[in-house]
Amino acid sequence: MSAPYTVNIDQQAARHYTDKGAMILLLEVPEQTHVAFDHQSFVVGPKFKGVKMLPPGTHMVSYNAASHTGDFAPTSSFFVHLAPSQVYVRKWSIEQELLFEVPADEAEPFQAGARRYDFDQNLAPYNLHAYQHWQSLSSCISQGVISRLSPLPSGNISITAEADPAHLEPVTPAEKKLYAQLQQGKTAAESTGSTALRVDGEQQSEATPSDRQQDTSDLQTSDLRPQEGVGRCYYTRLPRLVKVPGMNPQQLTALNLDKTGLLSNILQKHFGDKPGDLLGELQFSFLAFLMGQSLEGESAVSVC
Repeated sequence: MSAPYTVNIDQQAARHYTDKGAMILLLEVPEQTHVAFDHQSFVVGPKFKGVKMLPPGTHMVSYNAASHTGDFAPTSSFFVHLAPSQVYVRKWSIEQELLFEVPADEAEPFQAGARRYDFDQNLAPYNLHAYQHWQSLSSCISQGVISRLSPLPSGNISITAEADPAHLEPVTPAEKKLYAQLQQGKTAAESTGSTALRVDGEQQSEATPSDRQQDTSDLQTSDLRPQEGVGRCYYTRLPRLVKVPGMNPQQLTALNLDKTGLLSNILQKHFGDKPGDLLGELQFSFLAFLMGQSLEGESAVSVC
């Protein structure tokens, strides 16, 4: 199989980019696993242990575990903000088929080995020619944005976590009212032997740490529980429809067509002195959808 790209630089330049650039070590990843760094993908071979020469800044790793029959698991992904010369280490979990960050004390020997070039033959060079394109997609995603939005504690984003029944319960008064109506309809349908229609709410709730701790012992849907080690992102909740008591229909229409005032309130309430983090969140959610196949990421972008 031919290489997905080539990096044509002389030995001195390669040494410079290796020393000044960052490295991502991915240990014990099984062969045939599909791994993508930013928007460049690989199929893992027997020698693969990661990527070197990464420019400092934000990067995204997406991956799919492969079965012996050639099928792939749902995509998992994580964001990381790298400093110059940083060596970032994650290790494959056979049980969960996920990559987890290695604790600092355990990572030190691998980091030292990487700086001694022990893994040099096992690291693919980053595609520097495509970096400008990646930077245009991620330029506003700071370390703060990654820390605020990434799932806890692993940072692994996956669509499998978005089916958590704990987050399918109604949250807002409107959702609770609709849920009660649907339950009444379901009860009536069951009593008459007919099949009730399934209605999906248009707006999802914002994920918060307290949501993750909800008691779901009364839910008879254990088969829908998300995979351990993945989670939902903590996106800012943006209203689809703005309603202000006392406004006439014309005023409400104008308010929803021009949401400048709403944007100002959101920036002041959620982002304070860092308005650029809103752009970072939009880039984060777009890439989570595009590269990580997260439907919550698509929903977060489509609200805007």
